[in-house]
Amino acid sequence: ISCTQDVSCDLGNATHYNVGDGSIDSSIWIELKPGTTTNWYFILPNVLLKNNGKCYNGVAIRLYHGVGIAWDGRVVRHGTTITSLNCKSNHCFGWFWAADMKGAKLSLMTELICG
Repeated sequence: ISCTQDVSCDLGNATHYNVGDGSIDSSIWIELKPGTTTNWYFILPNVLLKNNGKCYNGVAIRLYHGVGIAWDGRVVRHGTTITSLNCKSNHCFGWFWAADMKGAKLSLMTELICG
């Protein structure tokens, strides 16, 4: 199975689905200067959360150096907020990886044909 790996720098993006993925998505976020960034969140707007009897529509997970998250981007809408780096020499990186749907299909076909 082929793998998609992407590294973003200071990314803020609109929420979206990863329709071409063939697996669960995973990311780790890191900072060049750990602990400096503020207002950095991973947004899941179509996740419903119930806490102490109260329902919340959408989840925002605070990101910081070293946080890792896995989710199914094919069915869970997601995105990241634009960050406040709080110093010119700081940067935030997101390291993302998932199986590529084309590679996953090819692997399954090869297994079915070749046994």
